[in-house]
Amino acid sequence: MLFFIFGSINLYFHFFYNEQADAVLIRLLGTNGHRQPHPDEKIMIPPAGAGPQNPEISRIPLLPNGAIPPKNDGPDFMDRERAKNGFFFQSVILFPHDKFDLYDYFSLALTETGEKKSVISDYRLRYDDEIYDPIAKESFKSYKQGKFSGMYDGIRWKIKKNDGGYFTACVNMQNAIAMQVWLLRLTVELYAVCILISFFLAMLFSKWAIAPVKVTLAEQKQFIADASHELKTPIAVIGANVDVLISSMPDSKWLQYIKTENERLSLIVKDLLYLAHNDSGRIKLTKTDFNLCEMVESVVLPFESIVYEQGKTLKMEIPEAINIRADETSLKEVVIVLVDNALKNSDKGAVIRVSVCQSAGQRYIKVYNTGKGILSEDLDKIFLRFYRSDTSRTRNTGGSGLGLSIAQSIVHNHGGTIKAASEYGKWAEFTVKLPER
Repeated sequence: MLFFIFGSINLYFHFFYNEQADAVLIRLLGTNGHRQPHPDEKIMIPPAGAGPQNPEISRIPLLPNGAIPPKNDGPDFMDRERAKNGFFFQSVILFPHDKFDLYDYFSLALTETGEKKSVISDYRLRYDDEIYDPIAKESFKSYKQGKFSGMYDGIRWKIKKNDGGYFTACVNMQNAIAMQVWLLRLTVELYAVCILISFFLAMLFSKWAIAPVKVTLAEQKQFIADASHELKTPIAVIGANVDVLISSMPDSKWLQYIKTENERLSLIVKDLLYLAHNDSGRIKLTKTDFNLCEMVESVVLPFESIVYEQGKTLKMEIPEAINIRADETSLKEVVIVLVDNALKNSDKGAVIRVSVCQSAGQRYIKVYNTGKGILSEDLDKIFLRFYRSDTSRTRNTGGSGLGLSIAQSIVHNHGGTIKAASEYGKWAEFTVKLPER
């Protein structure tokens, strides 16, 4: 809105001054370079676009040096303006009442070859041939090319053909241009000040507006952390009691169901507690130097038996050594999550490939699997907590929907990124990018 307002002000004055200058030039062309026709001549002001004038009135008169330009209105002009424009303000309008009051003007009479013949002005001129000659040459050249107006060094001109040569009317717009530049600079500065003020006000109001939301989110995170912590004890007690009952009734399928769900609940609580601690900034990384390749291989190898039992193929593209400085324990959790995710989301006969590489100071871990893949609209959502792109599939394979969220938080804590790519119905691949240190 501020840009529109200030821009409109600048455009208005730009068009205002140009329109006024054009009006002055048109009258100068019709009055042989004077504010009013010379008393010795009867000259009609031609309308804009009119053809050549009568040769009998094409003579260019000269006023004595220092002559005062004739007035455009009678002595009661100011009184009439007050009566018309000062009804509310009891004062005259701010802008000059005659367009000629805005500009310093003069005209040039040119020969048939475009040479300056004489200078016409109602004022004592402050110019010389260094101004007249270039305007005469440029206006004459432009007329031959079909252009009848232009600008030279802040002086706007219009040219017409008359009997015995050409006539160029000129208006000095240097002051008008300077004022427009000053106005532009002023509005730009005001715009910058207003933007800064608006920015700080917006910050203050936004902090005030979101303060209740921040409090609610903080309370929610604290509640999750407290609830997760409090649930650990009863879950452990239930698990211990179930183990005792199973030892005395090993064939009870109901006890097995209780034990399975209790273990699943224990994992969910553990993941929630980790995320709650991460949100509150209480996760501290213990970085050490280690071989990333050896770490990934040690995590993936235990999955070989599971892959074999499920009728799938495991491939590893891991070089001998790529060093990194990071939290080894937490990165192991990332690899476990990604490989486990690949197993759960692939069918019999699928290929699972784990690779490690480096490039330009970055370390990459990639886990690829053939299978159903991921819908394009789900690629960014799968890292959300508890998000499941296929709930029916999750019931068969287990999982709480927190694994990828935890993996993402671990990678982000290391200053890295994790992204998913997929061709639905064919394959999916997760890429972890980590800095060297």
